[in-house]
Amino acid sequence: MSGVQSKLSNFFTSSNSKKRSSDNDLDVQRTSKTKKTVVDFEDPKDISQSSSDSICQPLLNEYPKTQFDCLRCFNPKFYSKFKWIEYSITKDAVFCFYCRHFMDRSVSEDVFTKSGMKNWKKMSEKCQKHESSSIHVRAKERFADHESTKKSGTVLNQMDDNFVNRTFYSKHRKHILAVLDVVIYCTIHNIPLRGHDEHEDSLNRGHFLDLFKLICKHDPEIKSNFDKLPENAKMTSPYIQNELIEAANQKRNERI
Repeated sequence: MSGVQSKLSNFFTSSNSKKRSSDNDLDVQRTSKTKKTVVDFEDPKDISQSSSDSICQPLLNEYPKTQFDCLRCFNPKFYSKFKWIEYSITKDAVFCFYCRHFMDRSVSEDVFTKSGMKNWKKMSEKCQKHESSSIHVRAKERFADHESTKKSGTVLNQMDDNFVNRTFYSKHRKHILAVLDVVIYCTIHNIPLRGHDEHEDSLNRGHFLDLFKLICKHDPEIKSNFDKLPENAKMTSPYIQNELIEAANQKRNERI
């Protein structure tokens, strides 16, 4: 345990953490070149505002109707078919909970995250297409990691002397330190941790996963241990990486 805390404290005592400015506070308006209409990208306030909120699926006696080939409106039966959709009453549009809160910010998906989808005539078709997109699939995986962390406790809590299972830590200490080494190396050299496609068959899964794979190649013990661990204990998800950095930053502040 002391090896992990020492590694974290020494790193963050000698280096300043960099803060990224959030783009969540920007109110953006874009003008459509084809229709020359203003698309409202202001985040609706009547659906979830953070990842800790519940998915907002209001049931109304009647939904607003829009003229297509005939008058159409949102049908709440889609709540059960697409469990990730949120309906905004003020915008009369649906949004994707997973992508709004867990999407990789380096990619773009405006319809289900900003403007809202309100083509009721093609509702099922549009939702199915979005659900099978790589952006949505990755966001759903990150949501699952988030839920797993909530159940098992944060990395910071798991590293605390009063919380940690010493048997588990002793058995997997080398694996934990290897993960820390990669995170700290990438942070020192200002190297992005994550890749655009982190699936097993991807040729470029990002610096973190590729560097850890390289370590496993030259250390059979770490590889064997990694292969045996369940998915929620491998410590390779983006949320675990962020929590490791946050935990180290807190240890540094305590030391100061």
